Amino acid sequence: MTTPASAADDPRPLLTVVMPVYNGEVFLAVAMRHVLAHHYHSLECIVVDDGSTDGTADIAAAFSDDIRFVRQPNKGPASARNRGIEIAP
Repeated sequence: MTTPASAADDPRPLLTVVMPVYNGEVFLAVAMRHVLAHHYHSLECIVVDDGSTDGTADIAAAFSDDIRFVRQPNKGPASARNRGIEIAP
């Protein structure tokens, strides 16, 4: 994943994928692998955990070098998407 600072040197725009998730341990790793498999240079993935009670945080932690991970109390998918947009560059 390219950090926003290094993306500034790239003429291509930064592409940010915001992934809200609630109790998504079953599908999260596969979804993140698919996003990260793209070879677009200026790509960032923000995963917003919306108060999960399963192993979602542990799975996201395994990808910590490649994604930005944020946790928040459960407020619903719209709130999680908005939180991801707020922290995107």
